[in-house]
Amino acid sequence: MKALIAPLELLNHEWISGWTADGVKYTPITERINEFMRVAQVEEDGAIFDVAEPLVWVTCPDDCSTDSYGYKDNVFIALPQNVTMPAVTVEVMAATPTEEST
Repeated sequence: MKALIAPLELLNHEWISGWTADGVKYTPITERINEFMRVAQVEEDGAIFDVAEPLVWVTCPDDCSTDSYGYKDNVFIALPQNVTMPAVTVEVMAATPTEEST
């Protein structure tokens, strides 16, 4: 597999890596990958074609796709996806301060 890398297209990726509960609500914990190169296209080795500079073909993981990978420091990065917010539980609701307890 080969990925077509667009080195002039630097992207940033921010995602929710977890959640904290303060007793009243859930707050997302976000993380970020800065300035990675975009994977513009992915093709089988025999299907690549000539491209103009600065585009370049690079051997990539078999599961590489344009929307799930980036390329930074000569390494493919699987872009993390958001973690789903947990369901509100009885424990969180029980920990919610009330006017009487403040």
